[in-house]
Amino acid sequence: MTMPNTRCTVCHHPQRAEIEAAHVAGVAFREIAKQFDKSKTTIQKPIKLHVPAAAQKALEAANDREVQAGDAILAEVQKLKSEARRLQAHAEGKKDYRGALTAVRELTRLVELSARLVVSCATVQSTSASSNIDPDTA
Repeated sequence: MTMPNTRCTVCHHPQRAEIEAAHVAGVAFREIAKQFDKSKTTIQKPIKLHVPAAAQKALEAANDREVQAGDAILAEVQKLKSEARRLQAHAEGKKDYRGALTAVRELTRLVELSARLVVSCATVQSTSASSNIDPDTA
């Protein structure tokens, strides 16, 4: 009877640092596995068991920074929309219909930008959430 191989394929991989760095950078397990010519399970299980807690905290901190940056961008877009509405009202008050129309166009562009940002953020969040699902508890 032979003993099972208990040597961790990630911990003893010559490119262990690159594998862990890819994980910390948020690369999906499937992509890491493809890059290092391993199966997803061969990469995923050892990383979940062996990657230092500091690396996992770095990944979480990076995600938090991305959310904060996204919130700041959306807040700035909101300020621009408020300013465009103010300029539109001012132009309409002066019967400057060309200026009012320009403000409406700018508002339209800002609303479109807001929609693209929201969709983009939702896509990133769902991708991030799905890559952190533990298959053992799912």
